[in-house]
Amino acid sequence: MGAPSQLALYHGGVIPGFEAYNVLLPESNSAVVVLTNSQSLNGGVRWIGELLVETLLDNFHNTPDYLEVAKTSTDAALERVKLVKKALTAGRTVDIATRPLDAYAGTYFNAVENFFIQIIHSKDRSHVQISYMGCQDDTLSLLPYQQDSFYWTLTHDKY
Repeated sequence: MGAPSQLALYHGGVIPGFEAYNVLLPESNSAVVVLTNSQSLNGGVRWIGELLVETLLDNFHNTPDYLEVAKTSTDAALERVKLVKKALTAGRTVDIATRPLDAYAGTYFNAVENFFIQIIHSKDRSHVQISYMGCQDDTLSLLPYQQDSFYWTLTHDKY
């Protein structure tokens, strides 16, 4: 059943805000590339790419399974998000920072200094924010969590 096997060279990736699926099919001189500027709750980008490959190869043997897997995994991911939010809320022990906000502000580099985050004051100076690589679009408000620790929340529409 299905199409005969053929060599496929695949690479995919996810970083916050982006997902990619790339496959080269040398025997048919074909390629499938799926790029998004969002992040799905499940393996949707990969499944779209695999469905396109199956279509390209005239292999429709497994195509009905993709929709069911997508629905099931999305429901599970949404439930996980609720459980994580519930656990974070239950673990929160402070509502305000335990030190003056200036104690947290600064630029922090990784060991090889090719990545940094900045902890900055909000415009109204009421709280601190985290900024990745100085990018305004990747600046998020930090909420006090426990002594000297913070967290942030995102909606699924953010990334």
